[in-house]
Amino acid sequence: MMLYFHEGSRYFSHTGVQPLFWGNNEDFVEGRGETSRFDFKMCERKNQIGPLIGILTGKNKAGLLTGNGSLFKSIQAELQEIGGFSFVFTLDDLFPQGIHGYFHHPSTDTWHETDFPYPEIIYNRLPSRKTEESESFHHLIKTLKEKEVPFFNPCFINKLDMYESFKNIPSISKHLPFTAPLMEKSALLALLEEKRNLYIKPIKQSQGKGITLLTMDESGEWRLVKEKDTARFSSFDSLWECEGDKWLAEPYLMQEMIQTKQAAGKKYDLRGHVHFGKKGYTLTGIGVRLANKQQLTTHMKRGGSLYPYHSIRNPLLETEIKSLAKHCGKALSDLYGFFGEFTFDLGLDERNHIWLFELNSKPMSFDEEEIELKKRSSIVRLFYQLTHWV
Repeated sequence: MMLYFHEGSRYFSHTGVQPLFWGNNEDFVEGRGETSRFDFKMCERKNQIGPLIGILTGKNKAGLLTGNGSLFKSIQAELQEIGGFSFVFTLDDLFPQGIHGYFHHPSTDTWHETDFPYPEIIYNRLPSRKTEESESFHHLIKTLKEKEVPFFNPCFINKLDMYESFKNIPSISKHLPFTAPLMEKSALLALLEEKRNLYIKPIKQSQGKGITLLTMDESGEWRLVKEKDTARFSSFDSLWECEGDKWLAEPYLMQEMIQTKQAAGKKYDLRGHVHFGKKGYTLTGIGVRLANKQQLTTHMKRGGSLYPYHSIRNPLLETEIKSLAKHCGKALSDLYGFFGEFTFDLGLDERNHIWLFELNSKPMSFDEEEIELKKRSSIVRLFYQLTHWV
């Protein structure tokens, strides 16, 4: 059936006679016999239409929506292929009876806003860790539990919490490089003397932000590699004097550097997307990222580059990666709450052993179009699965 939005008065209607309920708290849409050019295809069963999907995002200081706008638009467009509706909202848009939301109309490529009932499910796409630590966010979670509104991808992943939890799971622990919190100078020195090469990573960052590589060479020189420069020190004391205060002011971790395989003369990572479906956690696709000039990170925004996956694909390893992805999905959901999707960064050493470097609960867009399209379709299918509409 078709749902119509009337822009001037900001209300929805349909052309039937009886009111149709939608959303979690069973608000209804009246049948007024009116149409408009802002039409939306909906699924219908008995006296209900749906699914109604809420997408949580953020606002900047100017009051404008932030987040992945192209993803929000594509979700709405894909829902319209079968029937369904999504709206975007922020923590500032909640009120006791509902949510003030913003939605896209694919045919006219226009955005509109109005009030909605609480949706049947909420997809967390908040772009800020700080916002997830706010009182407003915790109030939302409490409200959703009271109203029994499902909420997935509950939070950003804390690198250290993940490591401490995963190291106790045999199917995952064998894939983890040694990791520990950076708490004091002596612990860093001891680990450097043992491992010779360490990454220093900010715990609350992702996408390669703030990573530093520390190396200790045979001559006794200490080298500190950052995104844009390299510094050399004659002693560990001088290195610590330069960087120590910063590392102790914010939470950082120390992680063993794994000597991974190379392609085209550069080390590479495998970047993959995993989604939850009827068969549990399933691999959506894998891309390859070559490291930047400093060999520090493979993230595209930090100078990394694409490489064709088929050039290095190994079917036996891919089977092992699929199994690891299933274990990670279950472990993440046990630790934080249900995750409908996540991405991973993996490395392979010369023995073809798989190393798990990072998991990300707020996946960025993939540059590989095939993976990006499958990723978006998998999320929409999950909406239908979790709301029991298809």
